[in-house]
Amino acid sequence: MVALVFTAGPAVAHTELISTTPADQQTVGRTPAVVVLTFDESLLAMGTQVVVTGPEGPVQMGAPDVAETKVSQNLRGGPAGHYTVAWRVTAADGHPLSGTFTFTAAAAGNGAAATVGPDEGQNSGENRASTGRSTWMWLLGGIAFLAVVVALTRKLTRRSDLLPPS
Repeated sequence: MVALVFTAGPAVAHTELISTTPADQQTVGRTPAVVVLTFDESLLAMGTQVVVTGPEGPVQMGAPDVAETKVSQNLRGGPAGHYTVAWRVTAADGHPLSGTFTFTAAAAGNGAAATVGPDEGQNSGENRASTGRSTWMWLLGGIAFLAVVVALTRKLTRRSDLLPPS
């Protein structure tokens, strides 16, 4: 049991934003056709919003697309200038998350549809295995702890007058 406790990784309390495309405070050549937010854990589509505001107002088109750990928001063409992305998502555990980031477009974009690569929206096999291994370690550690608690409780609550004479 001690080995399980000391070898288990720390519990991750909440889902976190790990990257954005464009990156926060990045200057891009032209206004992008899509904004992508990548998180470290899976998301629920419920309540997802991405609002991209540029020099002439909002430029997002349609609803954001949620695929596992990625949220993509299509944009229509927009002028050169400073853009703010305000986002809200729901983690797989039901906790809402929100935040903002900014980028600057050096030139206007036409809002052409972006193509999604074959690996986008997919966790790597290594990440899936790591998450599964961590879950099993915590589960086995919990079972071992419970077994120790039950054994100690039985030993401490055992009545000595019920024991056979020695």
